[in-house]
Amino acid sequence: MVKRRLTAYGTGVALLAALLIPACGKKQVPRGVNLLVNSSFEDMAGGIPRGWQLDNFRGLSNQKAALYGVHDSLAYDGGQSFYFEADPDTRRFFRLSQEVDVGDARRVRVRAAKRTLDVKVYSGQYPQAGIALTFYDENRARFSSERFADVRLGLDLGTTDGWAPRDKIFPVPANTRYVVVHCVLGMSGRVWFDNVTLEIVEGLPWKSRSDGVFTHYWLPEKDYPEGSIEYQRQLHDQYATRLGIPEEARRGISYYFYPDTTALRKALGVKGSIKVYYGAREIHSIDPVDDHEIVHLLTDVYGRLPHVLGEGTAYYLQGEINGKPVQPQAQELLLAKKIPVLEGMFDPGNLSRLDANMAIIAGASFVGYLIEYGGTERFIELHRELGTVATKTFAQGFETVYQGSFAEAERVWRLKLASADFSKFQGQQEEKQ
Repeated sequence: MVKRRLTAYGTGVALLAALLIPACGKKQVPRGVNLLVNSSFEDMAGGIPRGWQLDNFRGLSNQKAALYGVHDSLAYDGGQSFYFEADPDTRRFFRLSQEVDVGDARRVRVRAAKRTLDVKVYSGQYPQAGIALTFYDENRARFSSERFADVRLGLDLGTTDGWAPRDKIFPVPANTRYVVVHCVLGMSGRVWFDNVTLEIVEGLPWKSRSDGVFTHYWLPEKDYPEGSIEYQRQLHDQYATRLGIPEEARRGISYYFYPDTTALRKALGVKGSIKVYYGAREIHSIDPVDDHEIVHLLTDVYGRLPHVLGEGTAYYLQGEINGKPVQPQAQELLLAKKIPVLEGMFDPGNLSRLDANMAIIAGASFVGYLIEYGGTERFIELHRELGTVATKTFAQGFETVYQGSFAEAERVWRLKLASADFSKFQGQQEEKQ
C-alpha cells in the first residue's frame, strides 16, 4: 500500500491549465461509452492515476493534510483502488479530478464503486465523501459557483459493508460543454474509489414551450393539462414576490413532465415520482404543477438553510401542512409543549429521532416570524451568509444578519406564537369544510 501527501504546487496548476485550454468547437461525442480514462486507477504516474489531476479541495498548506494513494490489495475492478484518508485533526483536503468534453449532451450517467471506513465530520471539516460533478460552458465558465459541486453521487457516512456500487443519471445545464468528475474527501475516515465511469445518455424526444421563466417539456404521448402551465407560472411569481426576489433575479427553470412514474424512473435511474436537480435548475415530475420544489429553486441560488427551515419556507409560502393552516398547528404544538429547542432540530441525528411533521410545522412557523417581523431582505441575506461561509453555524450566521442572538429570536417567536389569535384561520378552515 502506498501513502503520499500532496507536496507539489504543480498539481493544482496542472488542473488549472487543463481547465483553461481553449475550446475548439463542439465535437461529436459517442453515447453509451465510458468517457473517462484510467477509470480503475491501474496506471500511475508520479503517485497520481494517469489522466487524473490532484488539487486542493479545502484548507491551507500549513494545516494537517489528508493522506492519499493507491491500495494495491483492495479493489472492486482490476488490481487496485484510489483512496483518501484523514483523521479528526485533518484540515487540508484534496480532490482527484478529470475533465471530459461532453459536446452537446443533456444527460450523463455516473457509475462508481465506493468503500468507506469510519467516515464522519468533525468541527472545521466538510461533509464531502464521494463523487461530485461540476459543469462548464465552452469557455470553461462554471454555471454554478456558489458551492463546491453542482451534483453529487451520494454521501456514505460510517463504514460500508464492502464495496457500495453507485449508479445515477444527472441532467446537465443547457450549453454545457465540459464536465469535471471529482473524487473527494473532506472529513475524517477513509474512502476508497474504483471503477469511476461517465457516459452520455441518449435523450428523450421532448417537446417544449418557454414563457421566459419556465421551459416546459413533455413527451408526445402526454401533453400538459390545459391551464397547468399558466398556473405554474402564477405560483412561481406569487412566491417570488412574497420572498422579495426581483424579476431580474428570477432565474430560469426547466420543468419536465413525464407520462407516468415508470417513464421517469427509467429515464433518470431514480426512485419516486419527482426529482429536482438544483445545479441544472430542473424539476422532473409526473405532476404537471409543483407548488413546493419551486420554492427551493427560488431560494437555492442564495444558499441553504437547515432542512427544517428550508422545508418550513416552502410550507410557509404554501400556507398549509396536511391540509391545515401552518400557524394554528404550530400554536397547538407549542402550548402542548411538543416543540423542542429549534437549534436541536438542525442536527440530522437529532431530527431523525423527532416527529418529522412536528419539526416542519415548527420550522414553517419560525420562517413566518422571520419574514413577517424581519423582512424578506434579511431572510434572503441569511441564505447568502450561510451559503458562503461553510464553517459557520446557523446561530452564528443568524447573529451576523439579524444583529441579535438566535436563542433570543426563538424566545420572542414562542411568546408571540403562544399569544396570537388565530380564530380567523379557524373560520377559514370551517368555510373550506
